Amino acid sequence: YTDVLTYTPENEHFGIVPLEAMYMGCILLACNSGGPTESIVHGETGFLLEADNVDQWGNQIHEIYFDKSNSQLLDKMKLNAKKRVEDVFSFKAFGDKLNEYTTITS
Repeated sequence: YTDVLTYTPENEHFGIVPLEAMYMGCILLACNSGGPTESIVHGETGFLLEADNVDQWGNQIHEIYFDKSNSQLLDKMKLNAKKRVEDVFSFKAFGDKLNEYTTITS
């Protein structure tokens, strides 16, 4: 089990790894491009960072582990991340969306 996952592929397709991490309550750091921009809400369910800005990545990791004033925010972020996966990306969410579309087109 881990607290933080860094997902570094730039311009990656949607990808399942960010969703799995979010569901398990990891704080996710990912590139601000490609699929993660659909799954992560910056500052609410994880962090979207510039791929080539190593200082930004390092500072964010340092803040997560050493800035104790953020502990409540980080705990809330973990809960928000799991809720987003359940609300937007779960089989139930997909089924509800499909049902909505088929009802509209019927």
